[in-house]
Amino acid sequence: MEDNAIKRISFCDIVLLFVCLFLTFKQLNVFFPPLYTVGVLLAGCLLLLFITKNRLRDVSIIWFVVYAVVLVLNFLAGDSYFDSIGDVIQEIAILFFTSTLSYYVFAGKYVRFAKVLIYLILAIITYYSVSSFILEQEFPGIIRNTVYMTNLGELDDLRIYYMSGLATYQLPHALPILIPPLVMVIRQRSNPTWERFLGGIVLIAVFIITFISYAATALFLSILMLLLALIVRQGSIKDNIARLAVVGIIFLPIIISPSFILRPLSDLFSTAEDASYIDKLIDIQKLADSGTATGSVAARESRYDITFDEIIEHPILGTNEQTGDHSAIFDRWASLGLVGWIPYIVFIALQFKAIKKRISKEARPYYVLGVFAALFMLFTKNMSNWETWFMVFTILPLMTWLQSQKTIKTITS
Repeated sequence: MEDNAIKRISFCDIVLLFVCLFLTFKQLNVFFPPLYTVGVLLAGCLLLLFITKNRLRDVSIIWFVVYAVVLVLNFLAGDSYFDSIGDVIQEIAILFFTSTLSYYVFAGKYVRFAKVLIYLILAIITYYSVSSFILEQEFPGIIRNTVYMTNLGELDDLRIYYMSGLATYQLPHALPILIPPLVMVIRQRSNPTWERFLGGIVLIAVFIITFISYAATALFLSILMLLLALIVRQGSIKDNIARLAVVGIIFLPIIISPSFILRPLSDLFSTAEDASYIDKLIDIQKLADSGTATGSVAARESRYDITFDEIIEHPILGTNEQTGDHSAIFDRWASLGLVGWIPYIVFIALQFKAIKKRISKEARPYYVLGVFAALFMLFTKNMSNWETWFMVFTILPLMTWLQSQKTIKTITS
């Protein structure tokens, strides 16, 4: 009987790989209407239901089903948080597919499939780094401008850019999640040299995309994740927390002096074509010095205020309307109330807990850092999309899990 770890890629595996490719590689799905994206996702979900029936016995699925039911009922009752029933279904399908795909790999210990999937996604990230950098030279700030193009309905122009190899604005916001496992791969001396070299190339690609996207939150978070990943070591999470605490105390004078940090960052970002990095650093500096928010910081603060006001006014059932629209986690509380928010949070927490148990103690610190990056983005930005959930529910777990599999060293790519 064939060992699951070296199981050949089956037809079902190929279908699952195609779903991941279709959703991640914008240059492919841009040729199809938006409904095709939902259709491909649903097909992937149905396949996973068929091949991972035990998944339905998982406690987290109960909370997921409750959340899904609340979403559908709220929309039918006139909820305007989602623009269409297609968006509602897509939200449900993304959460189910990304969380169940990792379950499928863990349950069968399909090392070969996991490796193929990871190499595919890392190749896409590297490709987007090169193609988006080339487009950025001709159209400065083009990745960030896709947000405005979408809001203005300039979809034909947007499609042309995506067909040319432009990364979505959502991608750089999800990539900080992968920095800890990439650092782990590079530092693991038992890994083949080519694998460590590949990790270094992709790590550079991540920073290129985040830098040229002019997404300040993503770039600052990427820098923080890199620093934290370099500080932690494989082993006990408690030991790493103690190590981080010691480092924090040593550098406390620098941490409490924003000017010391912001000046070198300002010099670095002054080379960028877009001035948004400098503007945001100035806004942060003013906030640190006077306690008064200005510019982009003030704009974001006002959106949070709208969301928190709605939470206070309608904590149980929610407003069933659009909110401040800048925090994926809190916006769902404001819109759905505790009735929908609690199942949502519990499902996510149970998913993280279940994955953590599958990962060796040596790799857990890097997994926890990746989860921290995802939660930071979900709390501070409205980035509940395919890229975010795919990275945190699927790619991050598989990358950290693979490092603790003895069989990986004996399996050819």
